[in-house]
Amino acid sequence: MVKTLRVSFDLDNSETLRLMDRQVHETVSALMGLQAMTAANMPQAVAGSLEAATALNAPTFGELCSRFNKERQSSSLSEKSKSITAMFFGEGGTVFNGTEKYPKGLAQPDDSILSITRESLLDWMANAFSDLSESSKKTYTTRLTTFFLWIENTQGIKGFENPAKGLNPNKGKAASVSAPKTSKRWSDEEAELILSKTTDNDVGSWLIRIMAYTGLRIDEAAQLHKSDLSLCVCPDSGNPYYVVNVDITEETAESKKLKNEASKRVVVLGWPRNTVEAFTAWLEQQEGDRVFSKLRRDKVNGYSVSAGAETKKVYMLLEGQISAKTRPNHAWRHMFNDRCLKARMPLRMEKRAMGHSLSGDMTTGTYAEDFEHLELYQTLKECEVWRNLL
Repeated sequence: MVKTLRVSFDLDNSETLRLMDRQVHETVSALMGLQAMTAANMPQAVAGSLEAATALNAPTFGELCSRFNKERQSSSLSEKSKSITAMFFGEGGTVFNGTEKYPKGLAQPDDSILSITRESLLDWMANAFSDLSESSKKTYTTRLTTFFLWIENTQGIKGFENPAKGLNPNKGKAASVSAPKTSKRWSDEEAELILSKTTDNDVGSWLIRIMAYTGLRIDEAAQLHKSDLSLCVCPDSGNPYYVVNVDITEETAESKKLKNEASKRVVVLGWPRNTVEAFTAWLEQQEGDRVFSKLRRDKVNGYSVSAGAETKKVYMLLEGQISAKTRPNHAWRHMFNDRCLKARMPLRMEKRAMGHSLSGDMTTGTYAEDFEHLELYQTLKECEVWRNLL
């Protein structure tokens, strides 16, 4: 039995209606229709009307684009990322207005965000992206998935289901999140071979050793300061290791950037004793507080270009012996993450070590503080994540 809703509105004044916000007006209309249908004992129609009222109360597509863009512009993202975000999500955004050959937008600015379904999104992508290059398809899809994931994790919209969940930027359909993409990582054999060519006296070698043992992004490794490092000793084994604090302080703000808030973390360098000692000697030789004082930073790419030129010298020694990579330095990050997962390292610890966001993850991200560096070091050792690297 359907209970009658007692809703009454004094809406006789047509001038008042004209002055009301469109959404408020339509919401009231939906509720008035709901009252009539409830009185007529029409449960299916009532359910439909409730859904309509929920949609009308949800933020509009344009409103969310503006919120997303505003939040990104005030974040610690690089200027390049902010510029791209403004292009895609600002007024007249590229993605949502379609492409030159298919200038139909995904939605109108005044449309409710709940009006976008998985089916409508995939249909729009199939048409709007049909003539794009594979690289552009990947870029556009990544922007879309990032936007909808932000809505899902931060906006708390009743009735919202992420229509882009699991989209693979390469293929436009659900990806297998459990299977590591080994083609993007260095194989264990390749990693051992590359590391065997590293030395104790050049920038590229130390960058590669740091990325291999921590999963740091190339820019994160290249911008390190000596003050970010602490030499510690494991009380059980007596082995030395370095603790690396990935963060930005007032003193280092001009020479550093991080991808996002989750990137602030502590990682450890569990190299063999002789490598730790060689790195300590390297640090003493560097002028100033920066670990890699030779590298130069630009406002758009950070240290990536300068650092990449140094690591390339090592890779070139093995030309034809290792697989070609579009992003050879990021391949270390994929490798480290894959090794952690295969070793069944605690998921929360693995996510924090990688600098992956824990927001919205009730299982791994809500109930505990970050792990102590000694616990991280011992876990990586016990799980043999660093096995056979150096």
